Amino acid sequence: MFKTFLSTCRLTHLTVADCKFDCKNTLKTLIAHNLYLSALPDNINELSALNCINIAFNNLHWLPENFTLLKNLRICDASNNVLSYFPLNFLQLNSLSELYLAHNCLTVLPNLIELKNLRVLDLYNNSLETIDKQLIDSMLEIDFDLNYIEYDDCDLILKKKVRLRERLNLTRLDGQKSKPTPSIETNSVTSQSWEDHESDDYLEDDQIVEYIERDTKSESDVEIWDDVNYLDDNFLPSPISIQPRFEKLKLSSSPVYEYDLYEIFKDAD
Repeated sequence: MFKTFLSTCRLTHLTVADCKFDCKNTLKTLIAHNLYLSALPDNINELSALNCINIAFNNLHWLPENFTLLKNLRICDASNNVLSYFPLNFLQLNSLSELYLAHNCLTVLPNLIELKNLRVLDLYNNSLETIDKQLIDSMLEIDFDLNYIEYDDCDLILKKKVRLRERLNLTRLDGQKSKPTPSIETNSVTSQSWEDHESDDYLEDDQIVEYIERDTKSESDVEIWDDVNYLDDNFLPSPISIQPRFEKLKLSSSPVYEYDLYEIFKDAD
């Protein structure tokens, strides 16, 4: 069983390369957050045993189509990128149980209700206008505030939202964004002002920025993943209870081996 830590590097591309330890078939956890990545390798599916990937805090606009061939993937944190759409066959990730997509540019969702094992979904601060009620009902934890979704903030949704935020130790705004409307006089698109709304569900831009800054971390901040002593020999992520920047949780009693980054990945030319 293997772990690879790529954090604190400055990379823009990764290439899945041949590895003398044949770790492509045994790598379980890939931590590649905060690396300035603009793309993942097209052949990432060669990491066939991967069940947890953290690619948060990068500059990813899309995920490669072969990402959907990671049949063992259970936990995916792709938050704090610039993702605007899902790969075509994203619903083939049948093992996926936790999906973290906060702070992206998503406008539509695939029919995620088809992912029967999905139980945790973080969609905070995107540009979504609708969400399937069945999807909400099927989640143990879900947060879709700071979108353009109109919904009744019932107790059940509130509990699921609070549960996710407390587990991840996040401070976030409640409510939704106000939809931009075209100005009749100037024919330009402007945001509705705070005074135009009597409800606290609509938020000023400066308020949003203030809370987003609290919810995100700077590139210089130390992540707990960066500490090689953080994960004990018998710990790997497990579904439902892992955090995207994360908790350590027992998965197997198999020994863990750590290999140098360049034994597994190398910069693309």
